[in-house]
Amino acid sequence: MQLASFVQATGDLEALAEVKVSRERVQRWTKRIGNQRVAQIKEQAEAYQELSLPDRGRSPVDQVPQVACVQMDGGRIQIRDRQENSDDRESKGYWRESLVGCCLSMTSEEQSTDSCPTIPKTFMDPARISDLCRGIKGFSGDVEGAEDPPPNSPDDRIGRPEVLVRSVVATREGIDAFGK
Repeated sequence: MQLASFVQATGDLEALAEVKVSRERVQRWTKRIGNQRVAQIKEQAEAYQELSLPDRGRSPVDQVPQVACVQMDGGRIQIRDRQENSDDRESKGYWRESLVGCCLSMTSEEQSTDSCPTIPKTFMDPARISDLCRGIKGFSGDVEGAEDPPPNSPDDRIGRPEVLVRSVVATREGIDAFGK
């Protein structure tokens, strides 16, 4: 566990709230509150599962977005410093899988024609696409001799959905931690 953030929090509390608190106490509070939040979320998920199927389809709030978008991705995170000199290192190594979910509530107007009939400029930039491909360990073609991208971009297209609320959740526990 990285203790630097708890030391930073201790300094912040002293500077901002004029309260002296030990690093250990901040660490205990953080763990306690984190465990309370996890328990609260599990209770909410269990209460939702107990609802009848029609009730599950109803919004728990009065506002229902026109568009809902859920995006999931996974990656690898380093969980401890490689330079750490500890004899009790885990056999799993330093890297763990992380899963991140992004939930967007959006608003959009219905269009009678395609609001983006051409490929957006951002996807036509050969240098950017080449970098993206290398980032996912793929291969990309030669950027010389490529056509100039069209003049439009995703930001200037008419009828683009507007993000109202963005919520992000993450875990190292696996996909089941997100619930059904």
